[in-house]
Amino acid sequence: ANTRSLFRLLDKDNSGRIDIDEFCTGCMRLKGPAKSFDIHCVQFEIQHVCSKWAEFMMFAETRLLTMEAMLQNMGMDPRLASVAGSPMLGSIASAETYSSEE
Repeated sequence: ANTRSLFRLLDKDNSGRIDIDEFCTGCMRLKGPAKSFDIHCVQFEIQHVCSKWAEFMMFAETRLLTMEAMLQNMGMDPRLASVAGSPMLGSIASAETYSSEE
């Protein structure tokens, strides 16, 4: 597991290969106590999670906009629509309407 983590840390351009510049720069970054390696592993994982989260948010926003457009095409107000008898969506819409009136 540490070998794979080290490789991913050194492969800054995600090419699947480590050139001499990436190797030297990476080793210099990791120079120091063993904790330095752990910190860089955590930083790498955080960057990866943030990237995946951004992808998910774009996906979710696209889907929600598509659903909103479909509801509008059906002549429904997306803020007040209740889908397939879902009380949750109706209560969310009511809460949004209520909070926007304040």
